[in-house]
Amino acid sequence: MSSSLAYKPVGLLMCQANPFLKSFTSKVVSCLPCESEKDLFEVVLEDTILFPEGGGQPYDLGLIDNQPVSKVLRKGLTPIHYLGSPIQVGKSVDISLDFKRRFDYMQQHSGQHLISAILENEYKLDTVSWELGKLTSFIELQPVEGIKLTDEIVSQVEQKCNDAIINCTPVSVVTSDMSEIERPESLPDDYDGGVIRHIVIDGIDNNPCCGTHVTNLSYLQSIKLCQPETGRKGTIRLPFLVGLRVLEYLDKSLKVEKQLNNLLSTSQDDFSEAVDRLIKQRKEANKVSKNLFQEISEYVAKSMFTELSTTSKNIVTLHREDAPLDFIFSIFKTVLPLLEKLPTQNNNSEPKAVVVSAGPIKTGGPIIVFGTPDLVSKISSHLLKDIPELKGGGKGSKWQGKSSSWSKLSKSISSLPQ
Repeated sequence: MSSSLAYKPVGLLMCQANPFLKSFTSKVVSCLPCESEKDLFEVVLEDTILFPEGGGQPYDLGLIDNQPVSKVLRKGLTPIHYLGSPIQVGKSVDISLDFKRRFDYMQQHSGQHLISAILENEYKLDTVSWELGKLTSFIELQPVEGIKLTDEIVSQVEQKCNDAIINCTPVSVVTSDMSEIERPESLPDDYDGGVIRHIVIDGIDNNPCCGTHVTNLSYLQSIKLCQPETGRKGTIRLPFLVGLRVLEYLDKSLKVEKQLNNLLSTSQDDFSEAVDRLIKQRKEANKVSKNLFQEISEYVAKSMFTELSTTSKNIVTLHREDAPLDFIFSIFKTVLPLLEKLPTQNNNSEPKAVVVSAGPIKTGGPIIVFGTPDLVSKISSHLLKDIPELKGGGKGSKWQGKSSSWSKLSKSISSLPQ
């Protein structure tokens, strides 16, 4: 369904002209089934307060006549709204905006422009790209020989950003006809004709952008720059938080601080020292535990071999919930060579095998079966049949595997083939 009604192109949309407008009335220009998603309809309006994805900024969400808008995308200069049900062409519709989401995106996007401008103007570090994340956003910077993004520089940039916010620096939009200016390199290939919008941060920056922005830097509230990371192809990845995200991060940090205070029984100033002490204690405990398990495995290995060599048993099994992987491999390395010599020593060719497993019943763990090849093959096949979570492989005198649960292990072991 379509009509001869005209629509505002991207660049002149109401969401771009007045980004703080939360509700709006418009008319349906066209409504067509979506070819790529059969359960959706593509709706074009005369004008819209819902921003279509672009310029690194995600699309807005909201309602059209109380019907949820699943996404808003741009096709050329046309903003497309995706709805679950069709709407009659020519109908006047009420649009409401998810302003909490919009305001967050405006804070992050305008904040990115400010950070990038100061990094470029003051430190010659150009922004290659940026990402508006769900929790933290990132600016990807092109490194410059001889310039390192040190903690001191990050602190300086952060201070300059917050000074601009405190000074209530105005932000304005300047539009130009595409035919009157040189085409910006950052413009998408399918953006043809229409207008180019420049976001101007007074005295700081002037950059082309189609996104929604605050009208004054005071709306950003504050900016927090995080620790730089190494990005793709040697670039510098600088995480940042703006506005309400700073407060949310602080709130989470205070809750974590309270939890750590209770767990470590110390103040925030001593967290690092307390954690360092715990890490050292854990390493020492792990070392002691490993040595003890090694000693235990030697005794267990001798006991298992004695049982196999002096009794009529063909199979000996062991399961320990608390044992590490090293424990079962130590038993394997000790017992298998002795088993291989057993037929020669006793003039006895009866098949013998050992099954050793480890890990909690609920979460499973490693297992190893070793001994006479034919018996090892029978046992492993039996275990794989009985325990659906078990995966593994091997050949000859050794088979090993791992399971995500040992709930059926005990029953399977009790019915092992001899």
